[in-house]
Amino acid sequence: MMELVPASAKDLTALKDLDLKTYHYPLSDEAWKRALVDSPCVVYTLRISRTHIGYMVAEPKELKLSVHRLGIVPKYRGMGGGKRLLKRVDELAHDTSYTHLQAVIPDIHCIPNDPDNVSLWLKFQGFKATKVLSNYFYMYGDYRDGYLFERKVL
Repeated sequence: MMELVPASAKDLTALKDLDLKTYHYPLSDEAWKRALVDSPCVVYTLRISRTHIGYMVAEPKELKLSVHRLGIVPKYRGMGGGKRLLKRVDELAHDTSYTHLQAVIPDIHCIPNDPDNVSLWLKFQGFKATKVLSNYFYMYGDYRDGYLFERKVL
């Protein structure tokens, strides 16, 4: 059974491990400190028994809740964990009167038929790409565009 648990600084090692397993460009120690301690970010982990299988980081921005990270360890994908995390983001947004969710995705993760393409998953969750943000990410030694995906809170 999957269990959704609020994360804290004591979960840093598990979160960094999840980040390495789910993203090609993990967050820095400074970014994790900011997410867990120095910001209004909300961080959750998803577990099966005591095994961490996924996580999400979201932050309020104006009337939107911005999803910075949402990852599931590859061997646990397809079991509904990502939807469960996103449902929690919806609940948080609804409870705090945010009207929209948003996520900015690097252009290289929006290529059709690529295994790292998350744009199709976002589309199935009701998101629409609304804007291209030029040179938004610095990854792999180069600046990359980001696609802004948005949808209303369910």
